[in-house]
Amino acid sequence: MLIVDDEERIRRILAASLSAKGYQVMTAADGEEAIARLEEPVDLVLTDLKMPKGDGMSVLAHVQ
Repeated sequence: MLIVDDEERIRRILAASLSAKGYQVMTAADGEEAIARLEEPVDLVLTDLKMPKGDGMSVLAHVQ
């Protein structure tokens, strides 16, 4: 699972909650970092739509 949000607090809370449930979680602070992380396979992307350095829609365009 990849969590993408420019707010560090949101990333931290979501990652901690989902990791505690047994999910493997990666995080990215912006669209550019998320696209780089998509080199690894992921089953789910949770993304903020409005971020600097690449919005959520540009991230989702790379998910196929």
